[in-house]
Amino acid sequence: MSGWDKKAVETYKANYNDGIDVVGDIKKVDERDIPSHDILLAGFPCQAFSLAEQKRGF
Repeated sequence: MSGWDKKAVETYKANYNDGIDVVGDIKKVDERDIPSHDILLAGFPCQAFSLAEQKRGF
């Protein structure tokens, strides 16, 4: 899993004790280090839509 916001990663780990490693910024992960998988999911950043970020993406 990728997540660059330290507080978000901390919250994820506190809520889910699943042993999944959070690697940080996906742009800094070498594609050869991504394990074999059947399905790869991704989503766009929500900051543009977030009330906390004042919808600055619009």
